[in-house]
Amino acid sequence: MGRSIEVTAEIGGETVVARCAPEQVLEARTMIERGFGPLKGRKPGLEGAVIVFGWAAFRLERREGQLLVCEPDFDDSPRQFRPDVTTSLRVVARQVGLVKMLGVKPAGCRFDDKIVADRGALRARQVYLHRTGAAKGGESGWYMGCADAKGKPPAEELVGFMSSGLVRLGRERLLDVLVLPVGCIARFDGDTLLGIADARNRDVYSPKRARS
Repeated sequence: MGRSIEVTAEIGGETVVARCAPEQVLEARTMIERGFGPLKGRKPGLEGAVIVFGWAAFRLERREGQLLVCEPDFDDSPRQFRPDVTTSLRVVARQVGLVKMLGVKPAGCRFDDKIVADRGALRARQVYLHRTGAAKGGESGWYMGCADAKGKPPAEELVGFMSSGLVRLGRERLLDVLVLPVGCIARFDGDTLLGIADARNRDVYSPKRARS
């Protein structure tokens, strides 16, 4: 994961530690204080506490003699946690930046909410993501299809996977748009966001517009 640092904060008499990239100090401290701060009186203690902070979830575990903030292990099994928060903070920061840039109200989903996809889109370079509904009951509301598709494929060609699975697929940048409202469509070429249209099919983002 590259070079990391430890960010600490005192919560209810305990020192909570988050390992992250050097440029994520502010985000890490904010996550600890806003997420775990309200739990300072928790019985029997902070160890084992889980919070949801934006797209990600964080768990406090005592490891190596420290009370560490852990994130899901996106590269292996997201049902397990690892003692680092770099990926989660990176994704949440980009999602927040996108909705601020667009001036829209976020309607996010969790790392373990399911995306429905055209099986072919898992290997395609050019894809689109369409938010067909709000996140509910473990469903993200997002559909992922091939850019050149004429419509949804038959049911036997559809697959479902946790949104965090995009990390294992090498498509982490697609997570940036999962905070967009229902009806939005985002188009990608590899990691490059080509454009976003809203529920009325109005162009609300393009690289050209972003540079102007």
